[in-house]
Amino acid sequence: MALIRTSMVWNGSTGGQGFTQHYFLGAADAAHCQDAVTQQNGFYGALASNIANDLSWVISGDVEVIDVGTGFITSVVTVTEALGAGTHSDEKLPLATQGLVRWRTGTFINGRRLQGRTFLPGMVEFNNADTGRVFTGFVGTVNTAAATFIGGSADPAIFSKTHHSASSIQSASMWSDWAVLRSRRN
Repeated sequence: MALIRTSMVWNGSTGGQGFTQHYFLGAADAAHCQDAVTQQNGFYGALASNIANDLSWVISGDVEVIDVGTGFITSVVTVTEALGAGTHSDEKLPLATQGLVRWRTGTFINGRRLQGRTFLPGMVEFNNADTGRVFTGFVGTVNTAAATFIGGSADPAIFSKTHHSASSIQSASMWSDWAVLRSRRN
């Protein structure tokens, strides 16, 4: 079983580009890689009506095959890229204010769960509850989209470069508070 990585670029809004990557377990062939790109685009497409309309994304058609033991790219499978865009016209929240999806696996390493997270940019005031927290309706929308994403034909995974391990995502939930993304790590 191979580990593949999709790469997504966020465009628009001020503050420059953003990047999101997702990992999947399965065959390193064109059919599976296309499924992964399509599945990822479906997840963000399900959230488009809650993302600012000046933000768009492109999921690259160059899907990287990763060696779990080293973390290095061993090959690239080229498929059709996927595009999407936010559609909400409400006032945007500050750029650093983002939604946070927490991904959990059933794997434990050294007594700690292998888990990951994804930041959701382009949040709008419509998603903000009167308490300054995430509106519960949006939490539900994200949780439903995440469950569909996990249950798709490609197998979303979390990859730990530190522990040279990858495992299928078993569950996901959106955090009910806003996350602040100050920088990205490589």
